[in-house]
Amino acid sequence: MKKYAKKLFLSLLVIFIIIKIYLLFKPHVLIWDEAVYYGMGKYLFSNGAIGIWELLRPIILPIILGFSWKIFDSFIIAKILMLCVSIGYIYFTYKIGNEIFGEEVGYFSAMIILLTPIFFLYSGYFLTGILSGFFLLGSIYFILKEKYVIAGIFSTLAFLSRFPHGIGYILLFSWIFFTNNKSKWKKLFKYSLGVMLLLIPFFVFNIFMYNGQNIIVSAIYPILKAMPHQNNPLAPTGNLAYYLIETIKNNFLFGFSLFGAIVFLKEKKRKKEKTKSFILISLILSTYFFYFSIIDNKQLRFSFAFLGLLAIITAKGIHFCFYNNIFRNKYKKYISIALILLILLSGFMYLLKIKKYVSWGRYIEEPGIVTEFYKYFKGTNNTILTSDPVPAGYTENLYLSYYLGEEDLKKVEIHELKSNNIEYIIYTPRSFGCVQNDDKCLSDFKNMKQTINEYNLIFNETYYGEKYYIYKVN
Repeated sequence: MKKYAKKLFLSLLVIFIIIKIYLLFKPHVLIWDEAVYYGMGKYLFSNGAIGIWELLRPIILPIILGFSWKIFDSFIIAKILMLCVSIGYIYFTYKIGNEIFGEEVGYFSAMIILLTPIFFLYSGYFLTGILSGFFLLGSIYFILKEKYVIAGIFSTLAFLSRFPHGIGYILLFSWIFFTNNKSKWKKLFKYSLGVMLLLIPFFVFNIFMYNGQNIIVSAIYPILKAMPHQNNPLAPTGNLAYYLIETIKNNFLFGFSLFGAIVFLKEKKRKKEKTKSFILISLILSTYFFYFSIIDNKQLRFSFAFLGLLAIITAKGIHFCFYNNIFRNKYKKYISIALILLILLSGFMYLLKIKKYVSWGRYIEEPGIVTEFYKYFKGTNNTILTSDPVPAGYTENLYLSYYLGEEDLKKVEIHELKSNNIEYIIYTPRSFGCVQNDDKCLSDFKNMKQTINEYNLIFNETYYGEKYYIYKVN
Protein backbone atom coordinates (compact mmCIF):
# COMPACT_ATOMS: atom_id res chain seq x y z
CA MET A 1 0.00 0.00 0.00
CA LYS A 2 2.96 2.28 0.66
CA LYS A 3 3.87 2.55 -3.03
CA TYR A 4 0.24 3.36 -3.92
CA ALA A 5 0.14 6.12 -1.29
CA LYS A 6 3.34 7.57 -2.72
CA LYS A 7 2.04 7.43 -6.30
CA LEU A 8 -1.25 9.06 -5.30
CA PHE A 9 0.58 11.80 -3.41
CA LEU A 10 2.93 12.49 -6.33
CA SER A 11 0.00 12.56 -8.75
CA LEU A 12 -1.85 15.13 -6.61
CA LEU A 13 1.33 17.18 -6.22
CA VAL A 14 1.91 17.22 -9.99
CA ILE A 15 -1.71 18.31 -10.61
CA PHE A 16 -1.30 21.04 -7.97
CA ILE A 17 1.90 22.32 -9.60
CA ILE A 18 0.42 22.21 -13.13
CA ILE A 19 -2.58 24.32 -12.06
CA LYS A 20 -0.29 26.77 -10.29
CA ILE A 21 1.96 27.07 -13.35
CA TYR A 22 -1.16 27.73 -15.45
CA LEU A 23 -2.11 30.56 -13.08
CA LEU A 24 1.47 31.82 -12.96
CA PHE A 25 1.14 33.74 -16.21
CA LYS A 26 -2.31 35.19 -15.49
CA PRO A 27 -2.60 38.78 -14.19
CA HIS A 28 -2.24 38.86 -10.41
CA VAL A 29 -4.46 41.43 -8.68
CA LEU A 30 -2.94 42.35 -5.33
CA ILE A 31 -5.03 42.47 -2.17
CA TRP A 32 -4.32 44.86 0.72
CA ASP A 33 -1.81 42.82 2.74
CA GLU A 34 0.02 41.58 -0.35
CA ALA A 35 0.51 45.14 -1.55
CA VAL A 36 1.88 46.21 1.84
CA TYR A 37 4.48 43.43 1.87
CA TYR A 38 5.40 44.02 -1.78
CA GLY A 39 5.62 47.78 -1.20
CA MET A 40 7.77 47.23 1.88
CA GLY A 41 10.08 45.08 -0.21
CA LYS A 42 10.47 47.93 -2.68
CA TYR A 43 11.13 50.33 0.20
CA LEU A 44 13.89 48.10 1.59
CA PHE A 45 15.62 47.46 -1.72
CA SER A 46 15.38 51.10 -2.88
CA ASN A 47 16.73 52.43 0.42
CA GLY A 48 13.41 54.16 1.15
CA ALA A 49 13.12 55.94 -2.20
CA ILE A 50 9.92 54.15 -3.29
CA GLY A 51 7.33 51.77 -1.88
CA ILE A 52 5.55 51.94 1.46
CA TRP A 53 6.47 51.09 5.05
CA GLU A 54 4.23 49.75 7.80
CA LEU A 55 6.19 49.49 11.01
CA LEU A 56 3.91 46.85 12.55
CA ARG A 57 4.69 44.25 9.87
CA PRO A 58 7.35 41.51 10.22
CA ILE A 59 10.28 41.76 7.86
CA ILE A 60 10.98 38.37 6.20
CA LEU A 61 8.28 38.47 3.52
CA PRO A 62 9.20 42.05 2.47
CA ILE A 63 12.81 40.88 2.08
CA ILE A 64 11.71 37.96 -0.12
CA LEU A 65 9.36 40.09 -2.24
CA GLY A 66 11.83 42.97 -2.46
CA PHE A 67 14.46 40.53 -3.68
CA SER A 68 12.07 39.19 -6.34
CA TRP A 69 11.20 42.75 -7.42
CA LYS A 70 14.89 43.68 -7.65
CA ILE A 71 15.65 40.65 -9.82
CA PHE A 72 12.73 41.14 -12.19
CA ASP A 73 10.05 43.80 -11.83
CA SER A 74 7.17 41.36 -12.21
CA PHE A 75 4.94 39.36 -9.92
CA ILE A 76 6.02 36.13 -11.64
CA ILE A 77 9.21 35.70 -9.59
CA ALA A 78 7.25 36.28 -6.38
CA LYS A 79 4.64 33.72 -7.48
CA ILE A 80 7.35 31.14 -8.13
CA LEU A 81 8.96 31.79 -4.73
CA MET A 82 5.62 31.45 -2.93
CA LEU A 83 4.87 28.24 -4.84
CA CYS A 84 8.21 26.85 -3.63
CA VAL A 85 7.31 27.83 -0.07
CA SER A 86 3.94 26.06 -0.41
CA ILE A 87 5.67 22.89 -1.62
CA GLY A 88 8.04 23.25 1.33
CA TYR A 89 5.03 23.39 3.68
CA ILE A 90 3.75 20.13 2.14
CA TYR A 91 7.23 18.61 2.39
CA PHE A 92 7.67 19.29 6.11
CA THR A 93 4.13 18.06 6.81
CA TYR A 94 5.12 14.78 5.14
CA LYS A 95 8.47 14.60 6.95
CA ILE A 96 6.99 15.12 10.42
CA GLY A 97 4.19 12.62 9.74
CA ASN A 98 6.76 10.13 8.50
CA GLU A 99 9.00 10.72 11.50
CA ILE A 100 6.25 10.06 14.05
CA PHE A 101 3.79 7.68 12.42
CA GLY A 102 5.55 6.18 9.42
CA GLU A 103 5.84 6.83 5.70
CA GLU A 104 2.24 6.08 4.73
CA VAL A 105 0.85 8.49 7.33
CA GLY A 106 3.38 11.03 6.06
CA TYR A 107 2.00 10.71 2.53
CA PHE A 108 -1.59 10.85 3.82
CA SER A 109 -0.74 14.02 5.78
CA ALA A 110 0.69 15.73 2.71
CA MET A 111 -2.32 14.67 0.61
CA ILE A 112 -4.72 16.16 3.16
CA ILE A 113 -2.94 19.51 2.82
CA LEU A 114 -3.07 19.26 -0.97
CA LEU A 115 -6.80 18.49 -0.75
CA THR A 116 -7.56 21.46 1.51
CA PRO A 117 -9.10 24.26 -0.59
CA ILE A 118 -7.93 27.12 1.64
CA PHE A 119 -4.33 25.94 1.15
CA PHE A 120 -4.74 25.88 -2.62
CA LEU A 121 -6.18 29.40 -2.57
CA TYR A 122 -3.57 31.08 -0.37
CA SER A 123 -0.62 29.28 -1.92
CA GLY A 124 -1.05 31.82 -4.71
CA TYR A 125 -0.94 34.91 -2.46
CA PHE A 126 2.06 36.89 -1.22
CA LEU A 127 1.09 36.49 2.44
CA THR A 128 2.77 35.31 5.64
CA GLY A 129 0.47 32.43 6.64
CA ILE A 130 1.95 29.57 4.61
CA LEU A 131 5.44 31.11 4.72
CA SER A 132 5.55 31.31 8.52
CA GLY A 133 3.85 27.90 8.81
CA PHE A 134 6.59 26.44 6.59
CA PHE A 135 9.27 27.80 8.92
CA LEU A 136 7.42 26.56 12.02
CA LEU A 137 7.05 23.05 10.60
CA GLY A 138 10.74 23.13 9.68
CA SER A 139 11.72 24.08 13.22
CA ILE A 140 9.63 21.21 14.64
CA TYR A 141 11.14 18.71 12.21
CA PHE A 142 14.70 19.76 13.03
CA ILE A 143 13.96 19.53 16.76
CA LEU A 144 12.76 15.96 16.20
CA LYS A 145 16.01 15.26 14.31
CA GLU A 146 17.99 16.97 17.11
CA LYS A 147 19.47 19.56 14.77
CA TYR A 148 19.11 22.40 17.23
CA VAL A 149 20.98 25.26 15.52
CA ILE A 150 18.99 25.03 12.29
CA ALA A 151 15.81 24.51 14.37
CA GLY A 152 16.54 27.82 16.09
CA ILE A 153 17.08 29.54 12.73
CA PHE A 154 13.76 28.23 11.44
CA SER A 155 12.00 29.29 14.66
CA THR A 156 13.29 32.83 14.21
CA LEU A 157 12.35 32.88 10.54
CA ALA A 158 8.82 31.85 11.57
CA PHE A 159 8.71 34.65 14.15
CA LEU A 160 10.11 37.25 11.74
CA SER A 161 7.51 36.16 9.17
CA ARG A 162 4.63 36.40 11.63
CA PHE A 163 5.03 37.65 15.19
CA PRO A 164 2.59 35.17 16.88
CA HIS A 165 5.18 32.48 16.13
CA GLY A 166 7.00 33.64 19.21
CA ILE A 167 4.66 31.04 20.71
CA GLY A 168 6.51 28.35 18.78
CA TYR A 169 9.87 29.51 20.09
CA ILE A 170 8.66 29.46 23.71
CA LEU A 171 7.15 25.98 23.31
CA LEU A 172 10.21 24.48 21.62
CA PHE A 173 12.62 26.05 24.13
CA SER A 174 10.50 24.71 26.99
CA TRP A 175 10.31 21.31 25.33
CA ILE A 176 14.09 21.02 25.12
CA PHE A 177 14.41 22.16 28.74
CA PHE A 178 11.85 19.79 30.28
CA THR A 179 12.35 16.65 28.17
CA ASN A 180 16.13 16.40 28.11
CA ASN A 181 18.30 15.26 31.00
CA LYS A 182 21.54 14.58 29.16
CA SER A 183 23.25 17.54 27.51
CA LYS A 184 20.23 19.76 28.20
CA TRP A 185 22.19 22.98 28.41
CA LYS A 186 24.25 22.16 25.34
CA LYS A 187 21.07 21.61 23.32
CA LEU A 188 19.50 24.81 24.65
CA PHE A 189 22.66 26.73 23.79
CA LYS A 190 22.61 25.40 20.20
CA TYR A 191 18.93 26.21 19.78
CA SER A 192 19.35 29.70 21.25
CA LEU A 193 22.41 30.28 19.06
CA GLY A 194 20.30 29.56 15.98
CA VAL A 195 17.65 31.96 17.24
CA MET A 196 20.10 34.77 18.01
CA LEU A 197 21.85 34.52 14.63
CA LEU A 198 18.82 36.23 13.08
CA LEU A 199 17.10 37.85 16.05
CA ILE A 200 20.03 40.11 16.97
CA PRO A 201 20.30 41.60 13.43
CA PHE A 202 16.53 42.20 13.53
CA PHE A 203 16.84 44.11 16.81
CA VAL A 204 19.81 46.12 15.50
CA PHE A 205 17.87 47.03 12.35
CA ASN A 206 14.96 48.24 14.50
CA ILE A 207 17.24 50.32 16.73
CA PHE A 208 18.49 52.26 13.70
CA MET A 209 15.09 52.34 11.98
CA TYR A 210 13.11 53.58 15.01
CA ASN A 211 15.76 55.53 16.91
CA GLY A 212 13.31 58.04 18.38
CA GLN A 213 12.61 55.70 21.33
CA ASN A 214 14.89 54.29 24.02
CA ILE A 215 17.05 51.41 22.81
CA ILE A 216 14.88 48.58 24.21
CA VAL A 217 11.63 50.02 22.88
CA SER A 218 13.28 50.66 19.50
CA ALA A 219 14.52 47.06 19.31
CA ILE A 220 11.02 45.61 19.71
CA TYR A 221 9.03 48.54 18.31
CA PRO A 222 7.31 46.67 15.44
CA ILE A 223 6.23 43.92 17.86
CA LEU A 224 4.74 46.48 20.27
CA LYS A 225 2.87 48.17 17.44
CA ALA A 226 1.58 44.86 16.05
CA MET A 227 0.21 43.50 19.34
CA PRO A 228 -3.03 45.56 19.47
CA HIS A 229 -4.01 44.36 15.98
CA GLN A 230 -4.67 40.83 17.22
CA ASN A 231 -7.82 42.32 18.75
CA ASN A 232 -8.60 44.80 16.00
CA PRO A 233 -12.33 45.57 16.53
CA LEU A 234 -12.81 46.21 12.79
CA ALA A 235 -11.21 42.91 11.69
CA PRO A 236 -13.17 39.72 10.89
CA THR A 237 -14.26 37.87 13.99
CA GLY A 238 -16.10 34.75 15.14
CA ASN A 239 -16.88 32.68 18.22
CA LEU A 240 -14.52 30.34 20.11
CA ALA A 241 -15.49 27.45 17.83
CA TYR A 242 -14.61 29.36 14.65
CA TYR A 243 -11.53 27.36 13.68
CA LEU A 244 -13.04 24.04 14.76
CA ILE A 245 -16.04 24.62 12.50
CA GLU A 246 -14.33 26.34 9.59
CA THR A 247 -11.42 23.90 9.20
CA ILE A 248 -13.81 20.94 9.04
CA LYS A 249 -16.12 22.83 6.66
CA ASN A 250 -13.14 23.51 4.43
CA ASN A 251 -12.04 19.88 4.47
CA PHE A 252 -14.33 17.26 6.01
CA LEU A 253 -11.38 14.94 6.55
CA PHE A 254 -10.22 17.04 9.50
CA GLY A 255 -13.10 15.46 11.40
CA PHE A 256 -10.81 12.44 11.85
CA SER A 257 -8.23 14.43 13.83
CA LEU A 258 -9.64 13.61 17.27
CA PHE A 259 -9.97 9.98 16.26
CA GLY A 260 -6.33 9.96 15.18
CA ALA A 261 -5.20 11.24 18.58
CA ILE A 262 -7.29 8.66 20.44
CA VAL A 263 -6.05 5.81 18.24
CA PHE A 264 -2.39 6.70 18.83
CA LEU A 265 -2.82 6.96 22.59
CA LYS A 266 -4.58 3.57 22.68
CA GLU A 267 -1.79 1.79 20.83
CA LYS A 268 0.07 -0.52 23.18
CA LYS A 269 3.23 -1.01 21.13
CA ARG A 270 4.58 2.43 20.59
CA LYS A 271 8.08 3.68 21.16
CA LYS A 272 8.77 6.23 23.88
CA GLU A 273 10.36 8.67 21.40
CA LYS A 274 7.32 8.49 19.13
CA THR A 275 5.06 9.27 22.10
CA LYS A 276 7.22 12.27 23.01
CA SER A 277 7.10 13.52 19.43
CA PHE A 278 3.32 13.12 19.32
CA ILE A 279 2.97 15.05 22.59
CA LEU A 280 5.15 17.84 21.14
CA ILE A 281 3.08 18.36 17.99
CA SER A 282 -0.15 18.04 20.01
CA LEU A 283 1.08 20.68 22.46
CA ILE A 284 2.02 23.08 19.66
CA LEU A 285 -1.21 22.41 17.77
CA SER A 286 -3.46 22.94 20.79
CA THR A 287 -1.58 26.09 21.93
CA TYR A 288 -1.85 27.75 18.53
CA PHE A 289 -5.46 26.62 18.18
CA PHE A 290 -6.27 28.14 21.58
CA TYR A 291 -4.43 31.40 20.85
CA PHE A 292 -6.11 32.03 17.50
CA SER A 293 -9.49 31.06 18.99
CA ILE A 294 -9.38 33.62 21.80
CA ILE A 295 -8.18 36.67 19.85
CA ASP A 296 -10.82 38.80 18.13
CA ASN A 297 -9.22 38.80 14.70
CA LYS A 298 -10.18 35.41 13.25
CA GLN A 299 -9.52 34.45 9.64
CA LEU A 300 -9.21 30.94 8.25
CA ARG A 301 -5.88 31.78 6.62
CA PHE A 302 -4.41 32.13 10.13
CA SER A 303 -4.91 28.37 10.55
CA PHE A 304 -1.77 27.64 8.51
CA ALA A 305 0.07 27.97 11.82
CA PHE A 306 -1.38 24.63 12.90
CA LEU A 307 -2.98 23.09 9.78
CA GLY A 308 0.04 20.92 8.90
CA LEU A 309 0.07 19.38 12.41
CA LEU A 310 -3.68 18.89 12.30
CA ALA A 311 -3.29 17.08 8.95
CA ILE A 312 -0.73 14.70 10.48
CA ILE A 313 -3.01 13.65 13.34
CA THR A 314 -5.95 13.43 10.92
CA ALA A 315 -3.93 11.18 8.63
CA LYS A 316 -3.19 8.87 11.56
CA GLY A 317 -6.93 8.43 12.14
CA ILE A 318 -7.68 7.77 8.46
CA HIS A 319 -4.74 5.37 8.14
CA PHE A 320 -5.97 3.36 11.13
CA CYS A 321 -9.48 3.10 9.69
CA PHE A 322 -8.09 1.61 6.47
CA TYR A 323 -5.80 -0.94 8.10
CA ASN A 324 -7.30 -1.75 11.48
CA ASN A 325 -10.60 -2.03 13.22
CA ILE A 326 -11.16 -1.11 16.85
CA PHE A 327 -14.85 -1.87 16.42
CA ARG A 328 -16.53 -5.25 16.21
CA ASN A 329 -15.81 -7.06 12.96
CA LYS A 330 -19.37 -6.94 11.70
CA TYR A 331 -19.15 -3.14 11.53
CA LYS A 332 -15.85 -3.09 9.65
CA LYS A 333 -17.42 -3.06 6.18
CA TYR A 334 -19.81 -0.24 7.07
CA ILE A 335 -17.07 1.85 8.62
CA SER A 336 -14.91 1.42 5.51
CA ILE A 337 -17.81 2.39 3.24
CA ALA A 338 -18.60 5.45 5.36
CA LEU A 339 -14.93 6.50 5.26
CA ILE A 340 -14.72 6.10 1.48
CA LEU A 341 -17.95 8.09 1.02
CA LEU A 342 -16.60 10.86 3.26
CA ILE A 343 -13.37 11.00 1.26
CA LEU A 344 -15.35 11.13 -2.00
CA LEU A 345 -17.59 13.89 -0.60
CA SER A 346 -14.54 15.83 0.56
CA GLY A 347 -13.00 15.43 -2.89
CA PHE A 348 -16.19 16.63 -4.58
CA MET A 349 -16.38 19.71 -2.36
CA TYR A 350 -12.69 20.32 -3.04
CA LEU A 351 -13.25 20.32 -6.80
CA LEU A 352 -16.14 22.76 -6.48
CA LYS A 353 -14.09 25.18 -4.40
CA ILE A 354 -10.99 24.83 -6.56
CA LYS A 355 -13.03 25.62 -9.66
CA LYS A 356 -14.14 28.84 -7.98
CA TYR A 357 -10.64 29.70 -6.73
CA VAL A 358 -9.08 29.11 -10.16
CA SER A 359 -11.67 31.40 -11.76
CA TRP A 360 -10.72 34.14 -9.25
CA GLY A 361 -7.12 34.10 -10.48
CA ARG A 362 -7.87 33.63 -14.18
CA TYR A 363 -7.96 37.24 -15.33
CA ILE A 364 -7.48 37.54 -19.10
CA GLU A 365 -6.38 41.12 -18.57
CA GLU A 366 -6.00 43.45 -15.62
CA PRO A 367 -9.36 44.85 -14.41
CA GLY A 368 -10.14 48.55 -14.52
CA ILE A 369 -9.31 49.17 -10.88
CA VAL A 370 -5.71 48.17 -11.64
CA THR A 371 -5.18 50.00 -14.93
CA GLU A 372 -7.10 53.15 -13.94
CA PHE A 373 -6.58 53.52 -10.20
CA TYR A 374 -3.74 51.38 -8.85
CA LYS A 375 -1.48 52.39 -11.76
CA TYR A 376 -2.62 56.02 -11.86
CA PHE A 377 0.85 57.27 -10.88
CA LYS A 378 2.84 54.82 -13.01
CA GLY A 379 5.75 56.54 -14.74
CA THR A 380 5.88 59.43 -12.24
CA ASN A 381 8.10 60.03 -9.22
CA ASN A 382 5.59 61.68 -6.89
CA THR A 383 5.29 61.26 -3.14
CA ILE A 384 1.74 60.24 -2.25
CA LEU A 385 -0.23 60.11 0.98
CA THR A 386 -2.53 57.10 0.77
CA SER A 387 -5.33 55.37 2.64
CA ASP A 388 -4.98 52.36 0.33
CA PRO A 389 -1.59 50.59 0.10
CA VAL A 390 -2.36 48.61 -3.07
CA PRO A 391 -1.00 51.24 -5.53
CA ALA A 392 2.39 50.81 -3.83
CA GLY A 393 2.59 47.34 -5.34
CA TYR A 394 2.10 48.63 -8.87
CA THR A 395 4.07 51.89 -9.24
CA GLU A 396 7.53 53.20 -8.46
CA ASN A 397 6.43 56.01 -6.13
CA LEU A 398 6.95 56.69 -2.45
CA TYR A 399 3.73 56.19 -0.46
CA LEU A 400 3.03 57.31 3.09
CA SER A 401 0.05 55.79 4.88
CA TYR A 402 -2.51 57.58 7.05
CA TYR A 403 -4.80 54.68 7.96
CA LEU A 404 -3.04 53.20 11.01
CA GLY A 405 -4.61 55.26 13.79
CA GLU A 406 -5.64 58.72 14.94
CA GLU A 407 -2.07 60.05 14.86
CA ASP A 408 -1.85 59.06 11.19
CA LEU A 409 -4.94 61.14 10.35
CA LYS A 410 -3.02 64.33 11.12
CA LYS A 411 -0.83 63.72 8.06
CA VAL A 412 -3.54 65.26 5.85
CA GLU A 413 -2.96 68.71 7.39
CA ILE A 414 -1.16 71.13 5.07
CA HIS A 415 1.94 71.64 7.24
CA GLU A 416 2.39 67.85 7.48
CA LEU A 417 1.98 67.49 3.74
CA LYS A 418 4.61 70.14 3.05
CA SER A 419 7.09 68.68 5.53
CA ASN A 420 6.79 65.27 3.80
CA ASN A 421 6.74 66.75 0.26
CA ILE A 422 3.32 65.21 -0.40
CA GLU A 423 1.90 66.09 -3.81
CA TYR A 424 -1.20 63.85 -3.97
CA ILE A 425 -3.62 62.20 -1.57
CA ILE A 426 -5.43 58.91 -2.20
CA TYR A 427 -8.64 58.64 -0.21
CA THR A 428 -10.76 55.47 0.05
CA PRO A 429 -13.66 55.51 2.56
CA ARG A 430 -13.49 51.72 3.01
CA SER A 431 -10.09 52.08 4.70
CA PHE A 432 -11.59 53.79 7.74
CA GLY A 433 -14.09 52.77 10.35
CA CYS A 434 -15.13 53.46 13.92
CA VAL A 435 -16.64 51.14 16.50
CA GLN A 436 -20.14 51.97 17.64
CA ASN A 437 -20.48 55.04 19.91
CA ASP A 438 -16.82 56.05 19.50
CA ASP A 439 -17.49 59.78 19.23
CA LYS A 440 -13.81 60.78 19.19
CA CYS A 441 -13.08 58.48 16.26
CA LEU A 442 -16.09 59.82 14.36
CA SER A 443 -15.01 63.41 15.07
CA ASP A 444 -11.40 62.76 13.95
CA PHE A 445 -12.62 61.09 10.78
CA LYS A 446 -14.99 63.99 10.02
CA ASN A 447 -12.21 66.54 10.50
CA MET A 448 -9.87 64.54 8.27
CA LYS A 449 -12.47 64.34 5.49
CA GLN A 450 -13.15 68.09 5.70
CA THR A 451 -9.43 68.80 5.39
CA ILE A 452 -9.03 66.51 2.37
CA ASN A 453 -12.02 68.14 0.63
CA GLU A 454 -10.11 71.43 0.61
CA TYR A 455 -7.71 69.98 -1.96
CA ASN A 456 -8.30 69.57 -5.69
CA LEU A 457 -10.24 66.39 -6.60
CA ILE A 458 -8.74 64.90 -9.80
CA PHE A 459 -10.00 61.31 -9.72
CA ASN A 460 -13.37 59.90 -8.64
CA GLU A 461 -14.43 56.38 -9.60
CA THR A 462 -16.42 53.47 -8.20
CA TYR A 463 -15.18 49.87 -8.38
CA TYR A 464 -17.07 46.88 -6.99
CA GLY A 465 -19.37 49.22 -5.08
CA GLU A 466 -16.54 51.14 -3.37
CA LYS A 467 -15.51 54.78 -3.97
CA TYR A 468 -11.91 55.77 -4.84
CA TYR A 469 -10.64 59.36 -4.86
CA ILE A 470 -7.37 61.13 -5.68
CA TYR A 471 -6.69 64.73 -4.66
CA LYS A 472 -3.90 67.05 -5.76
CA VAL A 473 -2.40 69.14 -2.98
CA ASN A 474 -2.65 72.85 -3.87
